[in-house]
Amino acid sequence: MTIYQARNWVTSRRGFLVRIRECGPSRLDVLEQKRNHGAVNAEPGMAKDSVITLADIPVLYVAGDPARSIGEQAPKAFAALEATMATLRGRHFYGAVIDGTYRACVARHADDPDPPPHPTWVLPGGRYLRHRFPDWQANLAQIGPSFMTLTQRPDFDATRPCIEHYRRRDELLLLVPLRG
Repeated sequence: MTIYQARNWVTSRRGFLVRIRECGPSRLDVLEQKRNHGAVNAEPGMAKDSVITLADIPVLYVAGDPARSIGEQAPKAFAALEATMATLRGRHFYGAVIDGTYRACVARHADDPDPPPHPTWVLPGGRYLRHRFPDWQANLAQIGPSFMTLTQRPDFDATRPCIEHYRRRDELLLLVPLRG
């Protein structure tokens, strides 16, 4: 559901107006979280940079080879991850670097086999700076320098990893952890 609140009304994905009897903040927070793919309290509109609160995200991952550069690890890790999936449609993909090792991640799904085909992990939630990176495939060499610039903030939290969220084929979200 998308939220276009006019008193106790919201519009569904099909465009129907739906009335919510109890329209307390907790109900709207849940709807907003669904709309923002797990991010809650996102600033309105999707500005190029905004501060969001991300919920913990359970994922499956494939780790890259730490002897190689991050730029070499990422495509191979994603190729290995995607090769074991029946479909990529409707899945949320992430990337993170842990101690020099790139992890290609996909959010856990109810249809995942048990036991899972890859190791599991949780992308840590909390406050993040969200930076939109449009047309990322044409600008792969700029992802690293963009992260380096964003981590220069005084409230950067080095205890959590920076995250790439592959939102669409043409849009990447860089998530930089913030203290507080």
